[in-house]
Amino acid sequence: MEEEVIFIYCLADCVVNAVSLSNHPQALMSHAEIITFVMVSALYYRCNYAITRKVITYHRYFSHLISRTRLVRRIHQIPSIVWQIMFLICQSILKTSNSKRLIVDSFPVAACQNNKIFRCNLFRGKCFHGYTASKKSYFWGIKVHMLVTQEGVPIQFLFTPGHAADISPFRHFNFKELKGTKIYGDRAYNDSHYEALLKKGYGINLIPRRKQKTRRKHSSEDECFLLRHRGRIETTFSEIKLLMPRSIQARTAKGFLLKVLFFILAVTVKCTLKETLSAA
Repeated sequence: MEEEVIFIYCLADCVVNAVSLSNHPQALMSHAEIITFVMVSALYYRCNYAITRKVITYHRYFSHLISRTRLVRRIHQIPSIVWQIMFLICQSILKTSNSKRLIVDSFPVAACQNNKIFRCNLFRGKCFHGYTASKKSYFWGIKVHMLVTQEGVPIQFLFTPGHAADISPFRHFNFKELKGTKIYGDRAYNDSHYEALLKKGYGINLIPRRKQKTRRKHSSEDECFLLRHRGRIETTFSEIKLLMPRSIQARTAKGFLLKVLFFILAVTVKCTLKETLSAA
């Protein structure tokens, strides 16, 4: 665990210095220490800040440790650009820009059980009432739409209400950075008009699974990739869900989304650390 803490702190310190995020003179914990605390909590303790405080106090990783309520306030004060830069640095270390084959899919994150919708105050509106076809069950919460490499490394992700269809948020990904790639998906991403637009505008081939009797058949190579490797994104989703608790504890929608972000970033940092150690 010490190697992970040192790696995350060095990464966080580089990002904080890069964005010129200065610490308050009276602050007992620096921004780099706050970021390290969050990542350690997401990696090992399901973002339970109370348990993380006890463990970090026992191991004396930081010289000072503020209270849990002040920690939450400091976490919410960190600009979103910091998390984005950490995500991009991990991608550069993993050399994801060299990936020419990407996989797209989504997974649900429930804010509460379906029979407790009337007590859920985090999200309001029927748009958050979604359906999981694989489990044949309803949920109340959000969907995470994600692009990953063939190795399962997250590239881009979006949060939408649980009722959103997969093809609609897919149009909001940043395709300027993905020129010349092939994107594989399931049947939910079938849209002949948008496939033509991607091909013409960005040179991107969207290759979703099709029905057997369709006229727009894929090449044998693409069909083989769909059968053998498209399921790799499910493994990435499982790794993210493995870090999550059964029910994410949050008092606001922003806090809920931040914790989901931390779990995704924690998996990316874990892949980066593994790659760094193997290279060394």
